[in-house]
Amino acid sequence: MIDVETIVREYITKTVHMSLATVKENKPWVCEVHFAFDDELNLYWRSTADRRHSKDIEVNPSVACNIVGTYDLETGCGGAIYFEGTAECVKDKAELKKIFPAFKKCLGKT
Repeated sequence: MIDVETIVREYITKTVHMSLATVKENKPWVCEVHFAFDDELNLYWRSTADRRHSKDIEVNPSVACNIVGTYDLETGCGGAIYFEGTAECVKDKAELKKIFPAFKKCLGKT
């Protein structure tokens, strides 16, 4: 049996880019964000409140994402993880301090 969580945990360490799709008033939007993740596989990205995706999430927190890995010329393998979920803006300073180590780790600042 395939252990999806193990595959996801291995795969998301290979890139820092994620496509983020939002919808507001039946109008879809997709953008690229740098992301980080924690041990519970919560995904985080930094953005400003005036970005279209941030405004969309305030109205409709449902999102879809994909994380595309690099193509391996030797094995001919490549792929992506596709998923959906809900997003929210983290504003609490204590919570933000908990997230910061994930960014340091994932973006190579440790």
